[in-house]
Amino acid sequence: ALTELRTFGVSDVTSEHSVSLCGAIGKMGHLVHLSIAASNENEVLPWEALRLPVTLSKLKLEGQLEKKQVSQILTSWSHLKNLTRLTLIGSKLDEDSFPGLVVLRGLCFLQLIKAYDGKKLYLSALSFPRLRTLRFQGARWLNQIEIADGALENLVELELAYCPELKRFPHGIDYLTALDQLSWVDNADE
Repeated sequence: ALTELRTFGVSDVTSEHSVSLCGAIGKMGHLVHLSIAASNENEVLPWEALRLPVTLSKLKLEGQLEKKQVSQILTSWSHLKNLTRLTLIGSKLDEDSFPGLVVLRGLCFLQLIKAYDGKKLYLSALSFPRLRTLRFQGARWLNQIEIADGALENLVELELAYCPELKRFPHGIDYLTALDQLSWVDNADE
């Protein structure tokens, strides 16, 4: 019955809750901010049925995305033209699934906390044209980042933190001409 909500947050969500929660969120056509947290970091939430409203500008999801459905989930977000802030925690994205996020062309802020399990990260030309802040925290296997010319052209802040295998700055960091702040926290000693 809460169809007029602008902000909605829920925590301690299990996969059993997901069907009814997806149905309820699908009826909230005026949502601007949405935050959903799983009951624990091992909980896999099947979000392929989640239909997010076009009005959404801020989204925070905490919990694993179902591996086989990640591409479908991210593709279903392509209509979110107003989404400017995205935080993913524990999502377990990798080299194959991360490129699906580039459909979110309006993002200005992207934060991945323990959400990337890949070893390499490639940011292709024209990806995230409006992004101003990118934060990678706790990507435990990440050891190489490559940024193509034309990617992240408006990036002002880049944070790479708690990535124990990351031993060098991203290849192509010199393409980030708008970069004002680089944070390098507790990565490999090398």
